[in-house]
Amino acid sequence: MNYFIFGRPRSRTAWTANFLTQHQSFCFHEGLSFYNGSVQSLKRAMPAIPKKYVGNADTGMIHYTQEIIDTFPDARFVVMTGASLSWNIFAQKHVGSEVYKAVEEAYADTKERLRHKALFVDVGDLTSDMETAQRLHDYCNPNSVDPWDLMRYNMLKDLNIQVRPDRLKERLGL
Repeated sequence: MNYFIFGRPRSRTAWTANFLTQHQSFCFHEGLSFYNGSVQSLKRAMPAIPKKYVGNADTGMIHYTQEIIDTFPDARFVVMTGASLSWNIFAQKHVGSEVYKAVEEAYADTKERLRHKALFVDVGDLTSDMETAQRLHDYCNPNSVDPWDLMRYNMLKDLNIQVRPDRLKERLGL
């Protein structure tokens, strides 16, 4: 089974990919960048991962939402919400208004397209509320025989992963 984590920059997609890569699950971070932004190439690559649940947590996917929905109709979708202050501060310092506007428009479109098809997770709750993290884990790994890994969650919950400004425009295809 496949799952996809959508969000803006600074929405903890790198953290989420790390968190979800355990036991029977593997989650790419920025999987589209491994395959030159090609959803079809990612579709061909995912079955080669020897895990029951394979996902991709990727801010660049907001520009490919409908193609991902069409290509993976049975997948599970997650939209990361919140982090707007962090993203706004980052955008003011590192990217221009054109990039900021393109990201915001694509993100709004993604939220609308996935309004009835996705689990929406607030970024702040993900690392401050264990139940939110467990709900995300269980949603992306349904019927998993692997138990909830509290030790892994506790190890990762305070981990802060930063965006590389020099790669942002490239990653977002802008």
